Amino acid sequence: MCTLALLPRPGGLLLGHNRDESRARGAARPPRSTRERGLAWLAPQDPDAGGTWIGVNEAGMVLALLNAAHGRPEALPPVPRSRGLLVRDLLPLATPEEVDSALERIDLSTTRGFRLLAVEPGRPAHLHSWDGLDRTAERREGPLLVTSSSFPSWESVERARRDQWTTFLEGVPTIPGLEAWLAGHAPERGPHSVCMHREEAGTVSRTLVEVDSERAVVRYTAGPPCEPSSPLSLHVLPLIGGPA
Repeated sequence: MCTLALLPRPGGLLLGHNRDESRARGAARPPRSTRERGLAWLAPQDPDAGGTWIGVNEAGMVLALLNAAHGRPEALPPVPRSRGLLVRDLLPLATPEEVDSALERIDLSTTRGFRLLAVEPGRPAHLHSWDGLDRTAERREGPLLVTSSSFPSWESVERARRDQWTTFLEGVPTIPGLEAWLAGHAPERGPHSVCMHREEAGTVSRTLVEVDSERAVVRYTAGPPCEPSSPLSLHVLPLIGGPA
């Protein structure tokens, strides 16, 4: 349950991510700066498992995770390793190519299925998929939409959001435009809308990451992005080689 939208820009990129979760999960902590293995990064934190689903580091690389179906749930341990911890493990790496190499070495057998995007300005996005049986990787250029849903008719959810994405790209994409799109309820408020609403789950946060040659800016909405009362915070991370 999530929506990820990537817009490459001259000299940078803009990425938006709606986190859709069960209403039983605890509220995530807003992004904060962390330094590990010599590299600083910004990411929100899941209070239940301690990991994260999105982050950007001072090398200008963004990582974003979406849940995916798992082909062999019976092979998982009673308590699988959190997918969010994998993102934390990878954020101190400098490039998508380093992420590629790390994922080739990591044993994913205790981790549920996921899709993981690694991207930096001016380069193709690296999209990794793990379904419990195989890990695949591909490189994608241009605007990119990735969705996931636990809704029983998930194909209809993906189709509806892709139709909305196509309509969005017909205009001139801007930061306010992407913010509004992620808060949208087309075709109607419910499981198919980008800002998702179901009885047992919904969109619990929106993250926008803007990266240029000098800095990364993270705009984090702690709550449904369609609600004006949802707190918004702004976080800035200077990039290596940019102005101090």
